[in-house]
Amino acid sequence: MLNYDYVWDMVFHPNGAIEVKFHATGYIGSVFLFGAARRYGNQVGEHTLGTVHTHSAHYKVDLDVGGKTCWRRQ
Repeated sequence: MLNYDYVWDMVFHPNGAIEVKFHATGYIGSVFLFGAARRYGNQVGEHTLGTVHTHSAHYKVDLDVGGKTCWRRQ
């Protein structure tokens, strides 16, 4: 398990636009760089490979703009 903290920045602009930024912080997952290892990541130090991996974030926004709306099935 790697040491990551996630930072969410939510910027509310005066024109009503909402900007969301997501940052992963912490220590990089790395291995010793040798041979053809560059196919699996990027060189981040003289003998260090930062391995390819992903960070996924999911969020849901439920805004009541102009008042709450109640939907009823009839």
